[in-house]
Amino acid sequence: MSRFELVSRMQSTRQSAFVVCDDGVPVGVVSEPDAIAILKGALAGETFEDSKACDVMASPVHTLPQSSCMDEVIQIMNDRGFRRVPIVDDKNQLVGIVNLTELQTAINGALERRGRDLEITVMARTSELQAANAKLERLSLRRLDRGAQSARHRRQAQRTPLALSAIRKLVFGYSARHRSLQIAP
Repeated sequence: MSRFELVSRMQSTRQSAFVVCDDGVPVGVVSEPDAIAILKGALAGETFEDSKACDVMASPVHTLPQSSCMDEVIQIMNDRGFRRVPIVDDKNQLVGIVNLTELQTAINGALERRGRDLEITVMARTSELQAANAKLERLSLRRLDRGAQSARHRRQAQRTPLALSAIRKLVFGYSARHRSLQIAP
């Protein structure tokens, strides 16, 4: 492909970069700055007839296998200042290009999915905790009821011996302290 065809295709397809391949294997990348250099050369009077895309491409190409994770793509973009990374299969054949916009979209999607997963987990855990809290509340109320009943029983039990001992004392002059019988006056 000539330089002129390259610049024309970049403009018509609105692509900011092309990967130059030899039998499907990436050998270089032509990006917007390269296209601008071509246009500057044209303005300076250079001709396009004898020049090819390989004359202006950046080479060698830094590729990643399609099994790469997003972290690896981000790492190579950060380390090398790339805005796009060609992706190859196990035979080193070009299968695509990941650019910053696509990477950001993928990361946003992953974060949204993670957020939804966390929201579902929090809702389920909240429901479990609410059920456990309701159970504890019921158990506490039962315990309070039992405590109130046993307190009532204790008061009744305490009153009964007092009443009997008072009657015994009045009638018989019996005192639990003295354990002796006295005749009542």
